[in-house]
Amino acid sequence: MYWKSQIIVIKIIILKNFPVSGSDSLSRSGEIRFELNNQQYYICLSESYLVCEFSFTKDDGTPLLAADDITLECNWFARMFNQMILTIGGREVEGIHQAVM
Repeated sequence: MYWKSQIIVIKIIILKNFPVSGSDSLSRSGEIRFELNNQQYYICLSESYLVCEFSFTKDDGTPLLAADDITLECNWFARMFNQMILTIGGREVEGIHQAVM
C-alpha cells in the first residue's frame, strides 16, 4: 500500500484598495467609501478581508509609550462605525446597522 501525494497550488492575489472618498481621520464623522472596479480578477467575498492599519497616539499626537495604559473594548473595530454597507452594482447586498448606545 502506498499513498499518492498531491500538490495543490493556490494563487493568492492581494488587491490593495484605498478609500476614494470620505474622512481622512477616524476622529471626524463622515462616510469612508471603498470602490473596487476590478475586471481582471473575480472576488470571492467569503474569502476576502478588510485589513486596516491604525496608529494610536495621545491627544497631542505623540506616540504611546510602553508605560501608557490602554485597553480596547470588546469588538472595538466594529463599534467605531454606526453602519457598514456592501453594495454591488449599486444594489445593497448587506447592511449592518448598529443601534445607538
